[in-house]
Amino acid sequence: GTSPICVGGGTTLTANVTGCYGAINYLWMPGNMNAPAVAVTPTVTTTYTLTTTDQCGQIATQLFTVVVQQVPVVDFYADTTFGCTPLLVNFFVDTTGFGSGATLLCDFGENNATSSAAYPSHSYITPGCHDVSLTVTVPPGCSVTQTYTCMITTLAQPVALFTANPQSASILDPLVSFTNQSTGASNWVWNFGDSTTSLDWSPQHMYDAVGVYPMYLAVSNASGCSDTAWLDIIVNDYHTFFVPNAFTPNGNGTNDEFGPEFTNILSEGYDFFIFDRWGNMVFESHDPYKKWNGKWQNQGD
Repeated sequence: GTSPICVGGGTTLTANVTGCYGAINYLWMPGNMNAPAVAVTPTVTTTYTLTTTDQCGQIATQLFTVVVQQVPVVDFYADTTFGCTPLLVNFFVDTTGFGSGATLLCDFGENNATSSAAYPSHSYITPGCHDVSLTVTVPPGCSVTQTYTCMITTLAQPVALFTANPQSASILDPLVSFTNQSTGASNWVWNFGDSTTSLDWSPQHMYDAVGVYPMYLAVSNASGCSDTAWLDIIVNDYHTFFVPNAFTPNGNGTNDEFGPEFTNILSEGYDFFIFDRWGNMVFESHDPYKKWNGKWQNQGD
């Protein structure tokens, strides 16, 4: 017997004959080969018969079995084969007939990326046509490779990108200018977050109310690949605050109370104190809507 060989491989069979002055004739079958050593390349396990004749006419027969390790049929498929980058592809391998000890190596055809997993996956980031191959190796090191040419086709994806000036505006001046910095796009649409849209490349938009507007820019290309960029535009309320320098607490309904005038001021952290010329506090308020009526703490002299 000989060590197992792989399909497509070969081995050498060598006769070692002793007898009457040695052998004078060698016959190997199958193959009808006549030599003391012969190279054979069987594709299936084969038993060779050697018949020798020595110089005294004696005939001897010996059997040699060459075991050929058959490789399994390799096949695999993907859950998707066409799409925009980045494209995640999951591969599934038919392991029928692999037997124990088999190893796998999947070449994804991009950036020298490989995997030895039984269920390999790969995220394609490069546009183009990608050949995918799977190599299965079974003991004693026999390999077979299945390659699918251009199995995965990926398309370039545009990149949505923009800036807003200002991102935080006042309702007194709620005009926001948008600058489109997208690449690879042939179509685009703006949604300003207030139920209005625009098809301009770099539009301006006037907001009409205080609030936070989650707006976005959606772009696409001729292949149908798309991308979206989001940004919150903040429109703040305006604030005013001033203190008059006189009032007339005479009860006629005009300028009878003294205090700051304002718009959109919160009561948290509001402190209002009035002192006389000698440093005595004559009025105190922590309510922005409570003003001084000219009397000691609003009720004395």
